[in-house]
Amino acid sequence: TLRAKSTMTTYCAPSLIALSSAINTGPISRRIIYATKTKGGNLEPESRLQELPIYAEYRESAARYAVLLGGAGSGKSMAAAHKVVQRAHATPGLCQLVVRKVAATLARSVYALLALTISEAGLGKWVRAYPGKLAFHFRNGSKILLSGLDDPEKIKSIQGIGSIWIEEATELEEADFSQLELRMRGATPGYKQFTLTFNPIDEQHWLKARFCNAQPPDDLYFLQTTYRDNPLLDAPYIAHLEDRIKADENLHRIYSLGQWGRLHQGGLFYKSFSMLRHVVPRSYDADLPLHISFDFNVQPYITLCIWQAQGSAAWQIAELCLSSPVNTSPALCRHFMALYPAHQSGLFVYGDPSGHNSSTQAELGESDFGVILRTLAPMQPMLKRLSKAPGLVPRGLFINAIWAQGYAGISLMIDPSCTHTLADYQNLQEAQDGSKLKTRKRDPQTKIVAEQYGHTSDANDYFICKYFEREFADFGRPARKPLPPIAFGR
Repeated sequence: TLRAKSTMTTYCAPSLIALSSAINTGPISRRIIYATKTKGGNLEPESRLQELPIYAEYRESAARYAVLLGGAGSGKSMAAAHKVVQRAHATPGLCQLVVRKVAATLARSVYALLALTISEAGLGKWVRAYPGKLAFHFRNGSKILLSGLDDPEKIKSIQGIGSIWIEEATELEEADFSQLELRMRGATPGYKQFTLTFNPIDEQHWLKARFCNAQPPDDLYFLQTTYRDNPLLDAPYIAHLEDRIKADENLHRIYSLGQWGRLHQGGLFYKSFSMLRHVVPRSYDADLPLHISFDFNVQPYITLCIWQAQGSAAWQIAELCLSSPVNTSPALCRHFMALYPAHQSGLFVYGDPSGHNSSTQAELGESDFGVILRTLAPMQPMLKRLSKAPGLVPRGLFINAIWAQGYAGISLMIDPSCTHTLADYQNLQEAQDGSKLKTRKRDPQTKIVAEQYGHTSDANDYFICKYFEREFADFGRPARKPLPPIAFGR
């Protein structure tokens, strides 16, 4: 047990030497052993921290940003606490800051975890704990200071911060993180590092855009884990994750699978879509035709969804969403042809019926579909025309019936690489009249205001309603009442 004391004994700071990384008996953990050099020059083991093997690379990483994203029970907070204590003991004079959004949440969460880590590591005699101040002071001059972002003056007063651990980083606004980046500057012992630990609760969170998308920072260490990476968990906890949480698909994705979820905000348009049931890896089959469907909006991108089908089963294998300056029909077609240069098994073209109208992207009043057929001519495309766009409410009911119960024996699947499509299905809201609620959002970089969701799902709607045209017509046709029996004669 660590207790704060009013006085401190005078002593010399020990020099820490990494003695070894001896594998513990059994395959599930590793004991990290450190030692201090005594006056006689002998090495005496002082610290024994049990680490999960999956975090071994993180423990050694000196990247400026270390992102540990994962589900519940994955050990990410424990790994971060171990590294904070390890660096404090190993680096004299290092000042580390540990933050959460609200200071009141620190005492029973992060402070308690750090205290337990110090105690289990056998470092009690090397550390002075200050529960009232939420701080730990090491004999070698290192400090671990905890603060909430609801006390900005306290954070501003801390000088010489060399490392920051942000626990439950999804609590922070991006502006909060920017302020923390300003605090970690100047000469400090060792390397500077931000460690961010969090559950992926909302795929629209700024953390996903900044650290998990196509162009993350150069100096980034990233690790995604689940409870399966932590063999130290007990059976009842695992049963809770695998059984009880699975009843809620969103919670299951976030806390069991460690995948990005979403915050529930009203009703979804594709309310029957399931990431667990309808997202299946599917690769291109050269022996089957390709079905491609267009949405001609150019902001934030122009859209092409690529499908294959056989009988009553159809599956999306890819998507092309091209932003400026290549957000044109000809550029989209050229990108598609580059993906499938040797395809010879048939090509069918679908899309927004507005594509039959004169296009501003072509000369002499040529339509978008005219441009597409001309550009794709080497692949001998065949146009599948919709005379008009199917109504939003009927097609929504039809596609939801397929997602929910396999209406008319139809099966629809989406490859996980189709990230824009999956974002549509998980986030597009339903308007009060049952249509799609397409909210507009300003892009922080381009400053262009455009509909955030609905482009890929519109393209898919056109394909689904045309390919399954007969089933769609039957779905919208009222059921006929059987005629009463007719009696002849008396």
